[in-house]
Amino acid sequence: MLRAMQVALMGLAMFVGSAAPAWAVVQVSNLGNANDFNFTMKSTTDRIAGSFTTDASAASWTLAGVTARLQGNGSSPVQMSLFDNVGGQPGSLLEVLAGTPAPAVSNTDYSFTSAGEALSPSTTYWLVYQMLSGSPSVYWAGTNNLSQTSPNAWTIGDGIAGSSNSGATWGSGPGVVQFRVDTAAAAIDISPPFVTAPAPFVARQGDVVTLAAIYGDSQDPNPSISWVTPFGNFTGNNIPMTIPFNAPLGTYPPAGIPITVTITDASQNSTSAQTSFTVTAAEAVPEPSTFVLAGLGLASLGLVAWRRRRARS
Repeated sequence: MLRAMQVALMGLAMFVGSAAPAWAVVQVSNLGNANDFNFTMKSTTDRIAGSFTTDASAASWTLAGVTARLQGNGSSPVQMSLFDNVGGQPGSLLEVLAGTPAPAVSNTDYSFTSAGEALSPSTTYWLVYQMLSGSPSVYWAGTNNLSQTSPNAWTIGDGIAGSSNSGATWGSGPGVVQFRVDTAAAAIDISPPFVTAPAPFVARQGDVVTLAAIYGDSQDPNPSISWVTPFGNFTGNNIPMTIPFNAPLGTYPPAGIPITVTITDASQNSTSAQTSFTVTAAEAVPEPSTFVLAGLGLASLGLVAWRRRRARS
């Protein structure tokens, strides 16, 4: 008869997955397109802005940074800032991104880092480019190619916004500036399992093992989950996962059975946690029908023996 062994994930996790810097996700980019022209800023009061729009994800994203294709004179520092959208143009300042490079005299990709600004679903944001000091002009590369790449249906706006009075008023124009937006991968919170039954837990061949994970991934409510155990490897998208216990017979070492759970979300961010639990594997308990058949067999043998003894007498 099958009995259930419950394994739950609780407490703090011991992570053995990727390091955090490797978890940045490119959400949208047009840097693969040819550079057809440049947008020019001649004064520290000039501004050039390009927009992007997030997808309809159920949760917010965390901005990691922006990479823009820029040009200058090698001595004039520039700044990139994040603004919200008001009426199809930059509205309020949300964050000044870290990094004040002085762009070189040829188009070069420069990165600006966010402190972790939260980006809402289905929302348009503006990247505003400005020259901090110096002269003459600095430039933001533009392209006539409206194509872009995005794993999650983010988009780059088809036009730009410009200002000559430090953003007090804005105008709009055709063309697309070239940039890339990266977000930080969601932290996938998983924790080590424990056995709800007293340890060592006696499990028999064919018993059902239920593996349950408590996890959090703000970017993917239904990630891929894989379990690596001595009694088989299992992959699925549902929690809990019920699997047969087909481990070798005998008592496992005091250190317990190792279990590794790996969770991978839609952006291919992957995190693993390892733990173990103590269990003793025993022979399978016969089904009731087996006992009935065995009893009938013994009764038949007893009847035969009784008839033989009677015949001799």
